[in-house]
Amino acid sequence: MTKEQINEFCDYLIAQVNNHSIYVWGGQGELLYETPLETLAKMETSKTNFRRVCDLVNRSIQRGIDLSLARIFDCSGLGTFKLLQMGLLKYDTTADGLYKKCTKKALANIKKGDFVFKVDSNGKATHIGYVVNDNKAIVEAYGRDKGVIMATLGKGSNFNKAGTFNK
Repeated sequence: MTKEQINEFCDYLIAQVNNHSIYVWGGQGELLYETPLETLAKMETSKTNFRRVCDLVNRSIQRGIDLSLARIFDCSGLGTFKLLQMGLLKYDTTADGLYKKCTKKALANIKKGDFVFKVDSNGKATHIGYVVNDNKAIVEAYGRDKGVIMATLGKGSNFNKAGTFNK
């Protein structure tokens, strides 16, 4: 990605944190308030997980959080939604699919615009986060109880691999 594309991508990711976007299995950027509950329930992997999503939304509303711009994502959907819009990706894919499109690099050398992954013992990426600044801040669709968050990569992180996205 060019410097301008990296900035656009990272600005979009930070906006999803600020908009309080949520995690739902298979989410690809749908607007929360335009998505019927029945659709959310069908997307989720279990009734328990659907309740967790609803609990997060209800807690947010009770705290006075404006969810009018909130979108629905899973971890790979958070990135692929924008990469598709930008014409940098031609098809939807998983965390592992994005991992395969990256030039690998050491976690210690990540910079703004890089991707970080949780890779299992079989070499398959099962989760992805996105580096949004040179201080190693990561935006990720963390899970049903937290939604889209920003955190700093550090000790205790689940991410164990990194790469630079190649179109």
